[in-house]
Amino acid sequence: MNSNKVKNYISTQLGTEADINIQAFKAGASNLTYQVTAGKQTLIIRTSPPGTKAQGAHNMAREFNWLSALHPSYPLCPKPLFLCQDKAVFERDFYAMTPVTGDIIRQQVPSSLQNEQPHELCQSLIKTQYQLHHSNSQAVQSFNKGPGYIERQISGWINRYDMVRPKSDQADALMKWLQNNLPMDNRNYCPIHNDFKFDNVVFSPNSSAITGVLDWELATVGDPLMDLGCSLAYWVEANDSDAMKKVAMM
Repeated sequence: MNSNKVKNYISTQLGTEADINIQAFKAGASNLTYQVTAGKQTLIIRTSPPGTKAQGAHNMAREFNWLSALHPSYPLCPKPLFLCQDKAVFERDFYAMTPVTGDIIRQQVPSSLQNEQPHELCQSLIKTQYQLHHSNSQAVQSFNKGPGYIERQISGWINRYDMVRPKSDQADALMKWLQNNLPMDNRNYCPIHNDFKFDNVVFSPNSSAITGVLDWELATVGDPLMDLGCSLAYWVEANDSDAMKKVAMM
């Protein structure tokens, strides 16, 4: 991302003659994220990783358009600034957004949040999720594929697993259980994040208040309980097995 063509493009978009500095973030397991400074201005760049990608994955234009539609009613998502799809500038699409500052909980709680009660942090996470589900659904209706969201999700999980299935595994029982226990598809669809967990939200230092929600590449219009289920899937209790604790991500 540090080519002169990219820097010149950013300078033009920002209307600045200041030197452009681009620094990669080390965190993240999917799309690539960079911090850009231009004088006193700071912004964030997102782009896809190089190489072959699954169909529909790492779609920068989709992510940019989602944030553009959602931000007016849900300002906790970053404000998108500009989208570049010019291959003469960079080989892959990228977009810029405003930065969200604060602290992120990963496997350890940051020192600035250790005085906060855990239940307050959890309540803030779910409250912020609830606010998303009550944001303007009409603004993102172009992302709504209609009834059958849960069935589409499970079919997608199974199809993607089959593409990388090892020679010996025990996944068939889980697949059949999921297919035989589909919940009723009877709730009103709304904007959902699809990866709503602690390391995708930003807390204000020394506070349980959430200042931003990150990583919107999986966002869509669907059943709000899928977001709650995702949050619970990462949950680990003190009396869980050692094996469960070892795979805890946060």
